Amino acid sequence: MTDREQVKEMAAAGKLSVDAVPSSSWPGAGSSMHVRVTVPAEDEPVDLRLSGDAGALSVEGDFDDVRLDTEAGVIEVSGSARALWAASEVGAVDLDGVRVREDLDVHTEVGATDVRLLGEAPRRVSVTSGAGAIEA
Repeated sequence: MTDREQVKEMAAAGKLSVDAVPSSSWPGAGSSMHVRVTVPAEDEPVDLRLSGDAGALSVEGDFDDVRLDTEAGVIEVSGSARALWAASEVGAVDLDGVRVREDLDVHTEVGATDVRLLGEAPRRVSVTSGAGAIEA
């Protein structure tokens, strides 16, 4: 089964919803796209992996393992995850009121990192920045 067939099957079963609409243009980068992914709540949280070249990756919800990375953009996360990995080459990572149960990895090459966690501390935390500010 191809990836496209799997997505259609998941959508037909009510497990996945994807909406893509044009949004404002980024100077020098042409038009961008806003994509919304909705996964209904179930007994077990799902894994999530998103990446982008430019723009913002905004995630809200309760997940198992989350991996987010962008070449030039902003990553914003709220909600909870078992493990969270977020990296931005040029941009910012903003984790506002996130609950992470086990592993937290946040990395920026050039940019700002702002981490505000709720609840108990994760089992392991790694926050790095090549050039920029870290606020935790």
